[in-house]
Amino acid sequence: MIEQEILSYTAVQNGLIGKGNQFMAWACQLIEGRVEVSASERVVIVLKDDHFVLAYASITYCSEEEIHWAHYVIPVPDTENVTTSSGFVTICLDDESGTVIRELPVSRLKEKLNERSLYIAFLEYVAPSFGFIGGALNQPLDIISQHVFTSVRISLRGVKDFLNFSSFSLFDRDDTPITPEAIKAIRFSSSKNAKLDPESFAAGGFHSELDQTPWVEIELKKPKFISRFRFINRGDKWGVRSKPLCITGEDIDGRTHEVHNNLNNTEKLTLYSKVQNLLGKRKFHPDMTREQVLSFLLSYFDVLNDITEHDEQDIQLIPYFLSSWSKTLVTGPEALLELKLLAVYLVFYMKVQTSLNLLCFEDLLATRSALQTLELEINHKRARADLPLIEITKHGTALASKLTAKYGKFVESLKMLIADLDNLNVRPCLAYGTLLGAVRDNKFIPHDDDVDIIIELPGQNLSIPDALAVHEQIAAQLDEDKYVINRATKSGANLNLHVYVIKTGVLIDLFPYWLNNDQAMLHMEKMQIRGIPKHIMSERKMIKLYEEDMPIPGDPQSFLTERYGSTWSTPDKFHEWPWKLK
Repeated sequence: MIEQEILSYTAVQNGLIGKGNQFMAWACQLIEGRVEVSASERVVIVLKDDHFVLAYASITYCSEEEIHWAHYVIPVPDTENVTTSSGFVTICLDDESGTVIRELPVSRLKEKLNERSLYIAFLEYVAPSFGFIGGALNQPLDIISQHVFTSVRISLRGVKDFLNFSSFSLFDRDDTPITPEAIKAIRFSSSKNAKLDPESFAAGGFHSELDQTPWVEIELKKPKFISRFRFINRGDKWGVRSKPLCITGEDIDGRTHEVHNNLNNTEKLTLYSKVQNLLGKRKFHPDMTREQVLSFLLSYFDVLNDITEHDEQDIQLIPYFLSSWSKTLVTGPEALLELKLLAVYLVFYMKVQTSLNLLCFEDLLATRSALQTLELEINHKRARADLPLIEITKHGTALASKLTAKYGKFVESLKMLIADLDNLNVRPCLAYGTLLGAVRDNKFIPHDDDVDIIIELPGQNLSIPDALAVHEQIAAQLDEDKYVINRATKSGANLNLHVYVIKTGVLIDLFPYWLNNDQAMLHMEKMQIRGIPKHIMSERKMIKLYEEDMPIPGDPQSFLTERYGSTWSTPDKFHEWPWKLK
């Protein structure tokens, strides 16, 4: 066996280590080399001290002039506990022969370990949300597996917290989702889920009790080849609970394989290398302050007038450098730089859809001033690219004056749906923000981004599940050639339905109310269902909305006072914001 060492300092420039484009961030690498092997030979190469394997090599195979080579890359070990009597560690074959390929001075290893610790500490300082999962589109975490497993476990390693996520999927060899029928059982440390079997787990995610290292495990009926996993996080600020996420699988021999560790140090070093390759060594190194790093990142992204022309892989780095998942409050210049970087991120993803989720960035947007600054920054960048302006609403981002700029098609859609609902004898009328705009100004509210109708359900003293069922039965009678109808929430937790008007492309929120003795039961503040005096809804009157007559409750002022409080007549863009604003 012939061994050749290849020093890899050139990898500092290109970030690619080894033959066959085998990728390993230069900051993760200890040494690389190659050994001659036979044509079909496959080897396992390890780094060892006197007692333990410290690291496994990444190996690729190639041939040059009829000589076959195994090209190996040894990563910097994940431990600083090294025991050796000779002052050397060995690179050797992990087989019965234990053939030593070469020896490496412990001093060289210690030097690399010190560098590694320095890079990791710096990365944790400048990127406090490392491991961020989700975002403006609540992007999934996709993990390549390529293993046969009998069970898979999701856990939060080493913390006392809630394990809580929206969904988790396994995919087979053909990249087809594995169905609940292939699952034998769902086991867990504890659960808040009302029901937890394979079907409900696939449909509704998981929520544990407060546990030390909470976990949920999927046991398969028979061993399955898993090509990848898909984890979808919570879409709000509590997605931070997934920061110590760990996913493992058990193979047919009972061995446990770690397929994902969200706080993996090797991944931190990989991110360090990526950002240094992006900005250059002078603009990203451990002697810098966090403010300097944020400033250089912003300068890199601001070079292009059209943010959407950047590589998405670069844009995906931004959430790591925000303080969304940090326990430390950021103020002053750092806070402003974070808002500007968040604006870059949001402008990029607005090319996918204009309406984006901001709940996961709540901690960055804790004041009215922060929200206003973010809106200004987004519009500054969109104006540079000749893109239409947006505004930030309590539902996320939306085109500025979405309703008022093209009010005609919204009014037409309301008239059409109200007429069809009238024919079903459910007494439709304007409600909520649409009613507020009509009563206050006879037009839509400039910062509103949806339109609302409410109908009266037949029957009294309905339970909430019964109310949803009746509501859906009424909506199902609408002409399917004119409307597409879906629940606003898949679970039916909210009773409103989304009615898409095919002709105009307008989406209308259709809400129900029903009578319960002397109360009208309906969604009110923060979507809570409660009663209001039924006389408010007992009559209908007409009001002008852009010169068109529209039905409204008989006592609209009382409705608006119940819903928005006594100051409803004074415009407030931030009324009932989804999170508390300072």
